[in-house]
Formats: sequence, structure tokens, C-alpha cells
Amino acid sequence: MGINKRTTAFSNWVKEFVDIAKKNFSLIGKSFGWFTLTLLVGCCQIWIILFINAIQGNTGISLQQLINQFIVDGILLFFSIVLISSLMIDHYLFGKTPSDFKTKFMFSLFPLMLTVCCAILFVICYLKDAFVNPIDLEKIALSEFGILAVTAIYAIVIKLDDLKNLTEKNEV
Repeated sequence: MGINKRTTAFSNWVKEFVDIAKKNFSLIGKSFGWFTLTLLVGCCQIWIILFINAIQGNTGISLQQLINQFIVDGILLFFSIVLISSLMIDHYLFGKTPSDFKTKFMFSLFPLMLTVCCAILFVICYLKDAFVNPIDLEKIALSEFGILAVTAIYAIVIKLDDLKNLTEKNEV
């Protein structure tokens, strides 16, 4: 009889673990989907420019020239700033006020640091003609894509936390 109780307890534990994994996997998928759709809409300027160039048949403008222009214009930087700040503001308006250092860092210091990095990078691009040596667009592009990657991870983690809290409130 003892073996059956242990087997039942173990199978209940496995079932509970699988249920939690399914729920969190679903929330991770929703968070990633939210970011992807936000990226598609948030970078609408890119899609419109590409669409107009395709319709006009601008063969004189290469894809590399368009990418360089997007990088210098700071489209991805400003998308990152808007996304990070909207998540931070959303958390402050509808969430709880941060109390511990980790939460304060995630919702105050990190968005501020990322915004400052974006602003500095944009100023470098904007003032590119003021420099004696031309700016290295490859390094700028890597920096912008790095910022976008950090923004994506931040947004997905924050949205996952929001979805978990929403799910827990609905279950109670």
C-alpha cells in the first residue's frame, strides 16, 4: 500500500509540474507574440518606406542604403524607448509600486539606462557630419540591434510577469 501512495503522490507531482509548465509556456508564447506584433506595428515607418520603394521601383536605392538610413534615423532606438517607457509607465499606473531593489532596478533604473544609451547613440548619428572621421555604421547598427535585443528580452520578461499576475488574479 505504501508503494501505491508514493506512486500516486509522484504522479500527482508530475501532473502538477506539467500543468505549471504548460501554463508558463503559454504565457511565454503570448509574451513573445505580444512583442512581435508590437514590433511590426511600432516599426511601421520601415514597412511604409519599403512598400513605397517597391511600388516606385526605386532601383537606384539599394537595400543596404535603406538599412543605413534606418540606422541613422534611429527608428529602432525610438521604438525601444517607447516600448520600454510604456511598460514602465504601465507598471507604475496599474501595478504595485516597486519596493525591493530588483523591482526598482527593473522598472526604474534599467529603463532609464536604456533610454540614455538610445539618446546618446541617436545624438552620435544625428551629429555624424560634425565628426572629423566618419562614424562606423556597422558598429552603430550592432549597437542598435543590441539595444533592440535587450528591449525584446526586457519586454517579454515584463509582459510575462504581467500575464502571470493577471492569470493569478483571475484564478483567485
